[in-house]
Amino acid sequence: MSLRAAILGFLELEPTTGYTLQRRFDGSVSGFWTATQSQIYRELHALERDGLVRVRVEPGDGKPARKVYSNTARGRAALREWLLEPLEPMQLRHPLLLKLVFS
Repeated sequence: MSLRAAILGFLELEPTTGYTLQRRFDGSVSGFWTATQSQIYRELHALERDGLVRVRVEPGDGKPARKVYSNTARGRAALREWLLEPLEPMQLRHPLLLKLVFS
């Protein structure tokens, strides 16, 4: 659910295109969560199919039309539900930390 939740979270901030979503991932959460353009578009289509987002087509002046995605009420509810789920304890396993312990 995490990619789905991340997309719903970004769309909760403001409606946007798939391209802009990719830029938001790269510019804000890429240090701990990455997503490729194809993953984002695949998930946007699934979210639309499931009724969690809606798409509005904006005509472009001499450019291809833009698809702008936004959350539906069901999408906002799904995001809220995910935010309220308890988290599992984080396990950090990194060779550098182990080397620090034994150096």
